Amino acid sequence: MVPHAALLLLLLALGGTPRGPAPQTWEAPWDGESFRRLEDAASGLSLDVPFSGFHFEARHFPKATEEAPHRARHLLTLSGPFGAEITVDAWDLPDGQALDAWVEAHLPFLYEGNPALSSGRAGRRGVASLAFWHPRTGQSFSRRTSVFALGQQVIRVTCENAEDARAARLYERILESVDAAEASR
Repeated sequence: MVPHAALLLLLLALGGTPRGPAPQTWEAPWDGESFRRLEDAASGLSLDVPFSGFHFEARHFPKATEEAPHRARHLLTLSGPFGAEITVDAWDLPDGQALDAWVEAHLPFLYEGNPALSSGRAGRRGVASLAFWHPRTGQSFSRRTSVFALGQQVIRVTCENAEDARAARLYERILESVDAAEASR
């Protein structure tokens, strides 16, 4: 009994009973305007990323395209306070293969769910892109995805929640800023 009484006295002295973990705050939130140029040497890509408020993660799979062409060789993820918000994936594009044929062969799931399709421009070079808008379903947020060829790579940029104005603005900036890294040119 004595240990419980001592614990109770300690809790009261510290301000009461425990109420669970304190809510987490996201340090240094993004102001919506400050960016820095990031070069990922392993993927050969460079892009603008928020100066603060996001975690950048790059994963690389050197043999992915050789073993299974549908698997991305490079996965770049920008995560905010609620999880992944923007993903940038890269595959090797075989010489002479057209982008739309490659997408139909290796990313057929992009056509599932009756997405709105359009064409557009992407990257600093303004290359032609295929744009997909997947509406919200009962199980997922609405997504925006653009796929384009950049040199010898297929690049897919995805906004994981297109209804979030902050994520959509970030998606647009990344989509227009993706380019080959200086070392890759």
